[in-house]
Amino acid sequence: RKLDPSFTVGQDLAGFDISLLRSSKRVETLRYEVLSLHATLKRNPGDRTQTFVTLSCALEFGNKSGVAETKETEKALRVLIQELTSKYTVDELKQVVGKIELKNAIAKAVNGNLTTARVRKVYLTDFRLMSGPE
Repeated sequence: RKLDPSFTVGQDLAGFDISLLRSSKRVETLRYEVLSLHATLKRNPGDRTQTFVTLSCALEFGNKSGVAETKETEKALRVLIQELTSKYTVDELKQVVGKIELKNAIAKAVNGNLTTARVRKVYLTDFRLMSGPE
């Protein structure tokens, strides 16, 4: 097989532990899961049914103080995330762009309430939309 001349082959990785690049054990200690949040979504124009969302998210921090502070303020953060989520419509949250905006808004809102650390990443670990009567 002939290699493309515009690419070069790097050093042999023999003996290199690739798990060092993104060790799940190391990262998991910096995550805090906020489970089972429920919010009523803003209606799309012309909708006759009400839509609800159930979501869980994992907040990833740069250090353990973020996890500790989040544990202490979880009740307030749960309310904050639920109120923030309720500002979105079904159409917005059905799209990838809407979910990305929600994740960014969650990170910004949580960071505004923390003093010892910052959220590095928000993961939506569970996300369900449900419609029902008013």
